[in-house]
Amino acid sequence: MVPLLRQLTEHYHVTLCVLERISERRKAMGWAEPDTTGIVIELVPVESPELLFEKYHSDSTVHVFSGTSGYPLLWRAFKKGVQLNAKLGFQAETRNWQGFSGLLRLIHSRWEATRIRGSVSFILAMGDRGVAWYRRVGYNPGCIFDWAYFTQPPDYPERVRQDSTRLKILYAGRFSEEKGVVPLIETLRSNLDLPIELHLAGGGPQQDRVLNFIDGQSGFIFHGMLEMKAVASLLAEMDYLVVPSTGKDGWAAVVNEALSVGTPCLVSRNAGAASLIVSERLGYTYDPAQRGALIRLLRIISKTHCGWNLNERQWIKEQAQKISPQSGATYLKEIIEHIFLGGQRPNAPWKSIKSY
Repeated sequence: MVPLLRQLTEHYHVTLCVLERISERRKAMGWAEPDTTGIVIELVPVESPELLFEKYHSDSTVHVFSGTSGYPLLWRAFKKGVQLNAKLGFQAETRNWQGFSGLLRLIHSRWEATRIRGSVSFILAMGDRGVAWYRRVGYNPGCIFDWAYFTQPPDYPERVRQDSTRLKILYAGRFSEEKGVVPLIETLRSNLDLPIELHLAGGGPQQDRVLNFIDGQSGFIFHGMLEMKAVASLLAEMDYLVVPSTGKDGWAAVVNEALSVGTPCLVSRNAGAASLIVSERLGYTYDPAQRGALIRLLRIISKTHCGWNLNERQWIKEQAQKISPQSGATYLKEIIEHIFLGGQRPNAPWKSIKSY
């Protein structure tokens, strides 16, 4: 979210309070510490996170939290803001509402909402499911806004598109259970008649299993862990990105990256970024709980796909500007003005995308 915050510095003085500069897991995934020019960086004091409000609280300050009750230090700081009657908002993803544990989360979130909803001015809810969740647990719909990750379009080396009679699809991300990469491979192995070439970029706890599944199989290409520029370059020569999340997934920022280089996406509705696929020209969403939903979608696409179309790719790139940091900063400014100054309620910019 740092590119968004850099854009916000054109409108506000921005301070970013973090638990750490960058995690080791992110470094292992190829992430580098971002450029925070113009942003004041403050580490959350571990012993007394409430001290942040002594330093930064004022009547003109809007405090936006990303993560509250799931992070004890941030929750302590948030409760201090409630005590001070500060201007508070938070950015949050949906919680997993499946099964018995999902019911417990629902009960907990409803209880939490009764305690703090009178102190929360706005909620930036990630994706359609995020909006549905915070309405469901009892927050005022008027304070809930569609939200997304607003990422900087990647700088990447263009690669020459290799002609292929197969549909080229890329999975890029962590090889873990909730991401659904193993069921994706199993599905394609059971349907080898489909003219599909699946590229796999990433790593994680299921990597050995992935490698065993594709060993000796045609139509599967393993790239391993790649730097961010290399992922963008690979995305740009694909026909589709696939995000097959089977469990509760966060946002899946790789969807932003794919759209920004002109590549349409096939996205499980468990991923927050599914809310970006508002036109078939941008791709398709599907319900992973419906048996065979993805394979039916792939069969339709493989029959109707008309090959590489530069005009379509350019159109997708243009639409991706609506999830750019500049667009996000303008949208957040409009939300703040609506809440605190009585301005007109804004709509999420990507919701205005039309096919034709």
